[in-house]
Amino acid sequence: MKIIYTLVLLLCIQISVNSQNAINNLNENFKKQSLEQPLDQVFIHLDRNQYYPGDTIRFQAYIRDRQTCVFETQSLSLYAMIVNNNYETIDSARFRISNSVSSGWLTIPNSINTGNYKIVAFTSLMMNYNPEFSFRTPIRITKRRSNIQNSNSTTKSQVLYAKTLIDLKFLPEGGTFVYGIPQRLAFNAVEASGKTLNIKGVIVNQNDKPITKFCSGKYGPGIIKFTPVPGEKYYAVIEEGDRSSEKKWSLPEPNKVGVALKVDQYKNQLNIDIYENGMKNSKYTLCVSMNNALILSKEFKIDSVFSLNVNTKNLPAGTAFITLLDPNLNPIAERLTFINSYKRLYVGIESVKFLNKGEETELTINVTDENGEEPTSIISLAVIDSTLGYYKGFPIPDIESVFLYDPTFFNNLPSRIKLQGLSNIDKHDIDILFLTYGWRKFNLTKCNQSNTKNSIKDYEYFVIKNRKKRRKERTSFNLLSFEGSETYSIPIDDNKEARLYYNSLDQRVRQMLILPDEDPKKNKNYVEVMFPGNNKYITEVKKQATFSFSENPDRQHLSSNSVYNYAPINIDLDEITVKAQKPRYKNSHTELFATSNIRAYSGKDITGISLEDALSSFNLYKLDRFEKKVILRQSRSLSNDDIPATFVLDGFSVGDSYEPIDYLNVADIESISILKGSRGYTLYGASGGIIFIDTKFHAGIQTKKVYSERKDDLMRRIELFRSEIEYYIPTKEEIKSLPHFQNRPTVLWLNEIYVNNGMAKIRYPNNLYKGKAIITVNGVSLNNRIGSARYSYKVE
Repeated sequence: MKIIYTLVLLLCIQISVNSQNAINNLNENFKKQSLEQPLDQVFIHLDRNQYYPGDTIRFQAYIRDRQTCVFETQSLSLYAMIVNNNYETIDSARFRISNSVSSGWLTIPNSINTGNYKIVAFTSLMMNYNPEFSFRTPIRITKRRSNIQNSNSTTKSQVLYAKTLIDLKFLPEGGTFVYGIPQRLAFNAVEASGKTLNIKGVIVNQNDKPITKFCSGKYGPGIIKFTPVPGEKYYAVIEEGDRSSEKKWSLPEPNKVGVALKVDQYKNQLNIDIYENGMKNSKYTLCVSMNNALILSKEFKIDSVFSLNVNTKNLPAGTAFITLLDPNLNPIAERLTFINSYKRLYVGIESVKFLNKGEETELTINVTDENGEEPTSIISLAVIDSTLGYYKGFPIPDIESVFLYDPTFFNNLPSRIKLQGLSNIDKHDIDILFLTYGWRKFNLTKCNQSNTKNSIKDYEYFVIKNRKKRRKERTSFNLLSFEGSETYSIPIDDNKEARLYYNSLDQRVRQMLILPDEDPKKNKNYVEVMFPGNNKYITEVKKQATFSFSENPDRQHLSSNSVYNYAPINIDLDEITVKAQKPRYKNSHTELFATSNIRAYSGKDITGISLEDALSSFNLYKLDRFEKKVILRQSRSLSNDDIPATFVLDGFSVGDSYEPIDYLNVADIESISILKGSRGYTLYGASGGIIFIDTKFHAGIQTKKVYSERKDDLMRRIELFRSEIEYYIPTKEEIKSLPHFQNRPTVLWLNEIYVNNGMAKIRYPNNLYKGKAIITVNGVSLNNRIGSARYSYKVE
């Protein structure tokens, strides 16, 4: 008898150990899967989704922690690029991340072919992981003034043909359909073209006995509820006329034994019911996960019904996976649901619904959280002309759809739902969509046990290398920042390299200069500036597909100068004789601002030795030698504050002081162009005019190496991050007088609006043409609530 008791005790201990081992294995599998995903999650708000050759794409990026859903990141660099169907890069740049947001712009060449392209974005941290986690969205590039509406039309003959065939499917909740258990089934009817149909009908058994009626929901899919009776088979009959050659559609055949899953969500409560038929005393594990992190796991045995209530109060809003696993941790039923839908940023937009052409719109943006409070928030806002800036074939992504919903579920959705945006659909209809499209193929036990995550590589720095050995070598490099006018000294290590990490720089820094050494002989060494990156990742990320992105079979041909370049930036410091013919300099500023008050001085007209000498020789309104600023004309504002001019060196803004470039020698200057007025605000955010300075090195730029005509010339700009360019909002007078302002695809773009008291008011003039304006807003609050909104009004 004692032996029997001992064996029973050992068996109980073994069961307990096995149970604990199963939970431990489950936790371990989730941890391993979480290590395969980057913490950074990126969303980009584009100003629009349709562009033209020569356009500028503007965006605001938001970055948050994938698991905690808190807007924080260790990355300082955001990479963005335009990619065509041949995986070639059209334009790309690195942008500085500050406080989990980043503003940027990309340019579209004038010589580009029309067609479908995509925007790809990722952080420096994400280059250590699978490219599938990058942000991707399709855009359309088309010829200006083309008829956009015809590109998305469907002919009448196609519609008539599509209605002759119907595909009707029924999907049991959780994936299992068992006799004797009350269950819910989602259904969806589509045409041969893939278009969702709204139908109604009745469910009958094999004897044509009516069981229950069904009717499509607002977006097509619907739900039916009934208990399948053993021995019966079920069929669906559509009552809306003879729309198909078929009269009946079979429902899935129920199983005689099995388990079924039922999930309901009520604000802070997640109710889970598991029913069984013929499988008593079987052991299961129920797990609730979110963002690939295990929230809850519980092992149990079913006796008819097992119920579990989960409090979700402390969890963020988003998609939760409720998964039922067998003793070997194989999933046998799963259900997606959206929890805490109320935890969001509620964005309201108000304006007049109808406006006359050229009139000003006053938008009122109201931002509150679920408690009616007004948290401090950062929002981005775009107003586009729907006939010029909106392509109906592609959705404009919103922050809620990208951050709150599982990407596989979102990719499964039909196009018309993506175009509408999930933020505009109520939670009841969202739940029906989860039942219909929320399916994934996976196996928790199929985790590569031998795959240990490689160490995370740091890409947040650049390297300056000495490429030639000389007797007198530098021991350090001195660099000057354009924006902060600060000097940084970087020591050279034993490998003849100097590294500068971005986190040691001021947040304002976008460009730097290598300064000459005090000893001219040390300036003869040839150096190379390198930006590290994961080239394999960059190659693969360009091949990743986007939702609703149809590949264009026509090959897109681009010139070689549009290739995305992560290669080293070579800087040649030695004197080299250039045998090729030097390109003829062309002053692009006088052409761009031909109708404005602009004066250009070529090198032969510039006198003096230093830049300040040259400026003093011009007929300027005021030259402040102490502040190193120039006033081009007296202020015309009520404040009577003179606005200094902005200095632009070789196409890059260096601010309103010439102190960072006071080192320039007049002999190295190709031209100085002086633009008065506010016309330069659009490109450079300059209200007090612009002084363009083009150097001879910029005028004769080479493909990889920049050749110097002087042995001691070290002044070479290093672009760490692409500089910001503020969107210019024209006045009503400019709209009426300047043709290029009268019909703009992007009517307004504001990338960062700080909302402190729950409300922001914005005024701007509209186009001089009739049309419909579409407004998109995305934003995040300091308490990590996210929100988006869409609004429209007519210009008549």
